[in-house]
Amino acid sequence: MMILIIDANILIAELLRQRGRELLRNRQLSIYAANKVLEETNYEIQKRIIHMVTTGKLSREAGADLTQAAFQLLETCIINVPQVERTSKAVDSLTTRWGRFVEELVRPAVVRMFRDITQEFPLMNILSGKQGKKLVMNY
Repeated sequence: MMILIIDANILIAELLRQRGRELLRNRQLSIYAANKVLEETNYEIQKRIIHMVTTGKLSREAGADLTQAAFQLLETCIINVPQVERTSKAVDSLTTRWGRFVEELVRPAVVRMFRDITQEFPLMNILSGKQGKKLVMNY
């Protein structure tokens, strides 16, 4: 048994391909997706199939069959994991705190490196004030 955690782009692409739908039906796979991935997939599948029908790449009947097959696979072959979404938010907040930590760790060294520079750069200025020189980034 192979466990897969799948994102929306891959899931959408595979649901639109005959070979992809066959792979998703494989009993050797346990496929997991977060709520947000399933919501995005539902929206995008409908949008893309409508586009394929309106551009003449699919007939209305083929579009309806493809939509039904895609939604049936989503219901029967994909395991919804609401926990993944909470974990993703926790990781995002961790990386933000980590980024701030590294920024504070590096800041004194950057100021020391640029302390003797008095020239202005397009994206960076060294300013002198009462508390010494200060690096200012212009975004």
